[in-house]
Amino acid sequence: MRRLIPALAMTLACVAGCARTPAWKLLGATYDQSIVFYYDPSTIRRERDIASIWELADYPSGHTAKSGVSFRSKKEQTRYDCKAAAFSLGTAVYFDGNMGSGNVISSDTTSTEWIPAPPDSVWAGKMEIACQLEHRSVKRPAPVTPVGTIVSNTATPESAPPNASG
Repeated sequence: MRRLIPALAMTLACVAGCARTPAWKLLGATYDQSIVFYYDPSTIRRERDIASIWELADYPSGHTAKSGVSFRSKKEQTRYDCKAAAFSLGTAVYFDGNMGSGNVISSDTTSTEWIPAPPDSVWAGKMEIACQLEHRSVKRPAPVTPVGTIVSNTATPESAPPNASG
């Protein structure tokens, strides 16, 4: 029963961000184009200083995590503390196809602690979008800074996605 509750929670969370066809907007890519980042503007939610958004990381050539799990894309709901400039990784769903297509091969509903978003990183760019687009008083779209490199962080799910069976 304890295993059923997290699986049910992930399924319900994914219904909002995974079941419909998202309108993915390009955010940027790593310098070598090994990871391309997208976000779905229709999923941006904000409550006070905390914004959340569904994001997609696409690995055109695939990716194998330290755990041995191979995947080509992942959808993830990330929370951003707009005031503290930090993020927390939330529900993640890993796919064997690009752009969130194919079979779900792994999922995780564990949230990370708050991690500071390094300036000029992909995290800072995603936080800028999640935090600024929600302000209805903003007359112009939020600027997107091209992503040059990714700052390594041991808390990122790319390093070790969970096994779907465990």
